[in-house]
Amino acid sequence: MAMIEKGVNNLWRTLIELLGLVFVTNFARSLGSYLCEYFQYGDIVKFFQLFLNNIFPVLIVLMYVRYGEKRTISSLGFTPKNWIKSYLQGALIGVLLIAGVAVLSILFGEIEFVGLSKSYSLVALVATSLLSIVNVREELIFRGWFLTTPYSVDNPAKAIVWSSIVFGLIHCGNPNVTALSIVNLILFSVLLSEIFLICKNIWVVAAIHTVWNFLQGKILGLPVSGSKSNTRLLDFNIAPNSLTDGFGLEGNVFTLIILVVAIAIATRKIVYLRKVNL
Repeated sequence: MAMIEKGVNNLWRTLIELLGLVFVTNFARSLGSYLCEYFQYGDIVKFFQLFLNNIFPVLIVLMYVRYGEKRTISSLGFTPKNWIKSYLQGALIGVLLIAGVAVLSILFGEIEFVGLSKSYSLVALVATSLLSIVNVREELIFRGWFLTTPYSVDNPAKAIVWSSIVFGLIHCGNPNVTALSIVNLILFSVLLSEIFLICKNIWVVAAIHTVWNFLQGKILGLPVSGSKSNTRLLDFNIAPNSLTDGFGLEGNVFTLIILVVAIAIATRKIVYLRKVNL
């Protein structure tokens, strides 16, 4: 009984810390966005906003781990060896995931290619590309930090479930959110969590998440979790009354299918690794 109570207490403590990190980093991002909207100076401000939105929240998490928990940064999955290779591997997975969803969406009439976007801005696109490598805030919190806490190490399956539920719920306030989009975001979190447990590498999951968002928003020009980019390479028409409309590819059924298949593959890999390590 004492061990059960200790486990429950550790769970609640970890969840409270998780929500605290989410709140503080979101506040920092909101402050950066507000300052950049107040000072309107075009593409340079967009670059500055990306810096404030991505790098500053990451520094907050790193400082909390290093000085609050007295842990090393490498414990979060920041492996210095072959990090470029790891990032590229994750990027490839991200490309395959978004390509699978996009192709199915095109074949079944969810989206239709129009052409090159008139809102295309080379400076903004390059700025986004350069800073996308450090767009690891959510992965750092939900994978690198949460999945390496004492509770998660002792209860990996439960940790994946809890962190993924929280990951989905924090997007409930996004524009045009639906029940299916929240389910897909939870599944997306489950997949990335399983991949992190397989490779123990933050660069892989950060790349998957970054490439998913970048290709969907900046290349395909579709909404990303309800937010549409003003700068994009391509234009697509979204079918009327489509689940993709408003929220993006995360809101349609083809994302559900691709994620379920990917989770099945990752789960099988985890089971295999456990058998090998017995």
